[in-house]
Amino acid sequence: MRRATTSLRALPAAISHALPSVEHACKCRCGASLTPIRALSTTSLRQRQKAWSTTTQKRRVLNPADALKLKGLDQELDNIVNTYRHALISWNFNKGNITVTAHEVDHFLTAYVGLCTDSKPRLESGIVTKFATLLETTKIAHKDVLFLAFMLQASHVKREKPYGQKLLLLLSSVGYEEATVQLLYQLLLVSKDNPQTLKVATYSRSRGHLQRLAREGVNVRAMVLEGMIARFQGDQEAAIKLWWSVLEDPVRLDYVTKIRPNPKETDAYNASLQHLATPWIELITIHFERVQRGLKEVDLLERALKIGMEQDDPVAFYWAASYREQSYANGDLRPTSEWLYLMTKAAASGVPKAAHELGKYYWTSGWKYIEDEPPAHVKPTPFDSFKSDQANMATTPSQASTLRPADADQFFRTATYPSTPKQRAQLAMDWLRVAMEAMYDPSYLLMAEIANTQQLWAGAQAPAAALALSPERYTYASEVEYNNAVYDCEEGEDRLVTYTYTGGPEDDPPNPFYKPEAAKLHLVNVFRACKAVDFKAYSLKQAAAAAATRSNGVNEDDWAQDTGRAQDKPEFFKFYQDDGVYDSWAGEVGGLRAEAQAMCEKEAWTLYDETGGLVYRAGIGVVGNLEGIEKEAYFSI
Repeated sequence: MRRATTSLRALPAAISHALPSVEHACKCRCGASLTPIRALSTTSLRQRQKAWSTTTQKRRVLNPADALKLKGLDQELDNIVNTYRHALISWNFNKGNITVTAHEVDHFLTAYVGLCTDSKPRLESGIVTKFATLLETTKIAHKDVLFLAFMLQASHVKREKPYGQKLLLLLSSVGYEEATVQLLYQLLLVSKDNPQTLKVATYSRSRGHLQRLAREGVNVRAMVLEGMIARFQGDQEAAIKLWWSVLEDPVRLDYVTKIRPNPKETDAYNASLQHLATPWIELITIHFERVQRGLKEVDLLERALKIGMEQDDPVAFYWAASYREQSYANGDLRPTSEWLYLMTKAAASGVPKAAHELGKYYWTSGWKYIEDEPPAHVKPTPFDSFKSDQANMATTPSQASTLRPADADQFFRTATYPSTPKQRAQLAMDWLRVAMEAMYDPSYLLMAEIANTQQLWAGAQAPAAALALSPERYTYASEVEYNNAVYDCEEGEDRLVTYTYTGGPEDDPPNPFYKPEAAKLHLVNVFRACKAVDFKAYSLKQAAAAAATRSNGVNEDDWAQDTGRAQDKPEFFKFYQDDGVYDSWAGEVGGLRAEAQAMCEKEAWTLYDETGGLVYRAGIGVVGNLEGIEKEAYFSI
C-alpha cells in the first residue's frame, strides 16, 4: 500500500477549510478599501460569441433578455470569486504565509493573463522571457507566485484552473526549484492515468531541471521525486540508488525527518512534502515487491523498514506487519504478537488498510488470539502452551526478529481483551468504521457480512482457565512436546495450531448486531464504489479520445472534469477524495462486486438507496450497465 496522497481535486476544500466567511470587500494594510476587481476578467458575452464556432453559435442563440440576464449572473459570479480571493489573500497575508496584498495580486494576475495567448499548459514563443521580466518588474517573491498557482488550481471556477497549471509551469521554467518539484510531482500523480504526460515536450525544460537537481544532490526532495519518476518509467535500479543515497547520508536523512509536515494538512504543498519526505516508504514498497519476485533483497527491505519505524511512520508499521505476517497452509492468517502490535500501531495512526485488517482479525479470529508462544521472561500469561522451567524464566530471551519492537511482548498480557464473541465483534466494527470513514470500500463489504450473520462464533471466547492463569490452560506437558508438535514438522505439513476449538454450531451465541437492513445499506455503498471505479475508467477512455483531437494531448485532470452528475452526488464522488486510499482497493473491485452480488442473490435481496432509488434486484443484478446506454443512466445511484 502506498502512502495516501492528496488529490488536486481536494484543493478547494483544503484551501478554504480555514477561510473565514466574507460578506464585504477587504481592506489593504494601508487602509484603502478594495472593491472586488476580477483578476481574470471574464470576456464579454459578445466577445465569447465571436470566439465560438459557427455550429456552436447556432446552438447558443440567446434572445436579448436572456443575454442580459446571463451577463448579470456572470458579473455576480465575478464579484463572488473576487471577494473570496481577496479574503484568502488577506487571511494568508495577515498570517505571514505570503508577503503580497490582494491589490498587488490583482495587478500581477491581470498582467500575467495578458502575457498568455491562452490558458493551455504550454510555453508560447518568448513567454518565459516576458514572465521573467514581469517578476522583476512587480518584485513579487517566487514563493508568493507559487501560492497563487495553487490558488488558481484550486479555484471553483473551472476556466481559472489551467491558468494555475500554466503559472506553475512558467515559474519552473525561470528556474524556481520548488515550482519544478511541485509541477513534476503533480504530473507524476496524473501519469497513473495518462502515462504519456511526463513525455510531453512542454515539460521537457522542467524535466531537465529536476534531473539536474537530483544529480547535484542538494535538493533532497528533488532526489526522492526523481527516483519516483525513474521507478514509474521502469528504471528500478536508478530509483533504488537515489533513495538509498538519501537514507545513507546523515545530513539528507536528518532533513527529510525534520520537514515532515502536519498530517492534518491537506493542501497540495503539504501533500507533496508528506510524500517526498518519506524515501523509506518508496524503498520498502520496491524491495517488498522485488523480494516477492525472488530477488535476494531481504536485508535491504528490513533496513528500510527499520528506518521507517524509527521515524514512527505508520505506513512503515503497516508494511512491517505485512512483511512479518504468517499464514497457515490454507492461507489463513496466523496471528502473532508481533503482527498484532505492528498492525495496531499502523491502524491507530489512521492507515485505512491497517484498520480494515484489524477489523477482519477481530471478526474472524478465535482462541488463541495470538499463536506465538510467549517468551519465558514474560510468563505467566493467558497464552502459555506449557509450564515453563522456573530456572530459565529470567534468563531465556525471546527469539525475536530484528524488526520486533520490545513493546510487542505486552500483547501477551493484554490481547485477551476483548475476550467474548460479542466484544470482539464490536471491536471489529469499530476498526472497520475507521476504514470506512476513509472510504476504504472492502470495509463496507465486511461490515455487511457482520450485519448479515445471525450467530457469532463461540470459538472466539477466551477459556476461563486462560483468563484465570490456571494450569488447565496448558495444552502441552512440556516445552519438548510443544516443539515437537508445532515446529518439528515434515515438509509441507501444517502443525502451527496451538489450540483447537472443539465446540459445535449449537454453542454459537446469537449475533446482537444482526441487522439485515444495515447490511443492505453497506452493500449499496459497495456497489457505489464499484461504479466509481467504472466511471473513472469510462471517463479516462473518453478523455483519451478527446485528447487525441487536441494539439496538446494532455489535460491533467480530464477525467475529473467529466464527473458531472457524480460531483452533484457526494455519496458517489466521495470515493475519489483520497487517491492513495482509492488506489489501495480499486484493483479489487471485481472481487468486491462479485461478493456483494453473491450475498444479494443468496438472500434474494432488493437494494434501495437512502432516497428509495433501486440499486440491485436479485435475479436481475445491478441497475444499469456501461454497454449501450448513456453514462448518466448508469451512474444514477
